[in-house]
Amino acid sequence: MNPIIDGPTVFGHIWGIDLRQFYISMNRLNGMMKWLPKIPRVE
Repeated sequence: MNPIIDGPTVFGHIWGIDLRQFYISMNRLNGMMKWLPKIPRVE
């Protein structure tokens, strides 16, 4: 267990939630990319 992320402190608790939300967001983004492979990208 990482004491910074999984620690009992308020900051650690919020940081842990932020990391989970970020991970879920990345998974959703990857899922959208798989479902929508034909959309042209603007570079």
